[in-house]
Amino acid sequence: NNDTLPRPGWLGPLRAALQASTEVGMVGARLVDARDQTIYAGSYFNPPISAYADAFRNYPSQAASKARDCDAYIGCGILIRRSVYEAVGGFDEQYFQGYEDFDLCLKVRELGLRIQYCPDSSIEHLENVSMRKLSTRRRRETKENNRLIFERRWKSRLFEFREDHAAVPLEKPNIQWHLVMAWKKNLPVSPAVQAWLNIVREHFQHVKP
Repeated sequence: NNDTLPRPGWLGPLRAALQASTEVGMVGARLVDARDQTIYAGSYFNPPISAYADAFRNYPSQAASKARDCDAYIGCGILIRRSVYEAVGGFDEQYFQGYEDFDLCLKVRELGLRIQYCPDSSIEHLENVSMRKLSTRRRRETKENNRLIFERRWKSRLFEFREDHAAVPLEKPNIQWHLVMAWKKNLPVSPAVQAWLNIVREHFQHVKP
């Protein structure tokens, strides 16, 4: 991506991880912010919210220290074999800045290959820099269009590509921040936050005053 700053020594660990096994078709770097806090370390399909959730998001950086397989990986810090990329037809240009990376991942998984998180490679990601150049309306339209394309193709098959992530902490949303931003911008909360809110609401329905 044009909104990434690779950290020194970022490429070697990715190459080593990819070359270590012919069963691995793609590897992804640990994405960090300017403070070196982990902001992305892979995604997993989460049935309770019918959406993908990020691993170790909002967790301390040292928490995401072990390599593991992922359901999918965002495209701003990945390494993929050329032969695999060509075999699956590369990125689908029907998408516009969204979902094309997860689409690519599932095409790789269709070949029976694994996608792996590589904690020893770090890339700083300046999130949403490119998208901020678009108007709010345009961002919403493209996001919805991308989602529809992805779901038409993959929604009925997502369970085929699930990895065991029982021991992997999924996104721990900053609920207060999401609610404040949603109120200010009149936007719906994310699926992960909504799932947390549903759990809280159900809990308090059973608590006597």
